[in-house]
Amino acid sequence: MLHKLIFLLALMPFVSTYAVDSASHGKHKSKQCVKKSKPRLAKKCFNLGTNYTPNITLNQYIPTYRITNIDETEKRLTTHDTTVWKVSNSSFSIAAKWKSGDSIILSPNKGATYCLTNKETKEFVVAYVCQSPSEEGAVRATFIEYHRNPMVRLTDGSQWTTDKSDELQKWAKGSDIILQGINTSWFGASNILINVSKGNYILAWKDGN
Repeated sequence: MLHKLIFLLALMPFVSTYAVDSASHGKHKSKQCVKKSKPRLAKKCFNLGTNYTPNITLNQYIPTYRITNIDETEKRLTTHDTTVWKVSNSSFSIAAKWKSGDSIILSPNKGATYCLTNKETKEFVVAYVCQSPSEEGAVRATFIEYHRNPMVRLTDGSQWTTDKSDELQKWAKGSDIILQGINTSWFGASNILINVSKGNYILAWKDGN
């Protein structure tokens, strides 16, 4: 019981209130990132080593995003889908050593911030979406069912089941931009779907995985 309590305390990351740029809705325009509070490094993010949380298994579906650009001046990372991430000041020294072509994994942090874990280096940084993907790079919801069996189908062909029907009702089919990540908590579904347009995420299971 004591070790569970210690682990849960370690999972409590900082509270931050970053603003997410949801106004672009897929338009690839350069926008200034707005910082509302001083960032602090998260206490716990996903670890690709042997320290897996209980619901992360070797056959876990782990979506990745490839880094295409690192802007050291603006402290931003751009991924292959043209999403731009603003990295916290306290953790950018880690991201500055990453390389284009490295793959990152998204997992929850607090509020609108997420942990970006480098699959190659096994290091993580804390960041928020500063600029939405372009029309060409964006993945959107093509079908949403939130009554009997809540599920969502995306433009990349994947289908996801969730028990968060209340949250799913707020999603807009055909317009909301979705990113995919993993859930590092002991509880709930194994993955997350990040709704960039709404500035939140839901827990979900990938069908057929």
